Amino acid sequence: LRERCRNNRIAINPSHDDFPAILAEAMDVLAASRWESKEAATILECSPSQLIKLTKLEPQAFVEFNRRRNDLGLKPLK
Repeated sequence: LRERCRNNRIAINPSHDDFPAILAEAMDVLAASRWESKEAATILECSPSQLIKLTKLEPQAFVEFNRRRNDLGLKPLK
């Protein structure tokens, strides 16, 4: 995923063959960061908003992201 980050932006098309692996890596880092986008973005060297946008490219991933945040008592992201 770091190879796809340039100037804090994530460059990937959801139809690209690498997209599932990149999204899985992002979700793994989010999970390790207890679903805190700022912490995960720091690890991945991108902005938190870009990380959130990445998860939104796959609606089920974004739903899971917010479900996990809710489980921890965190506010959902929009």
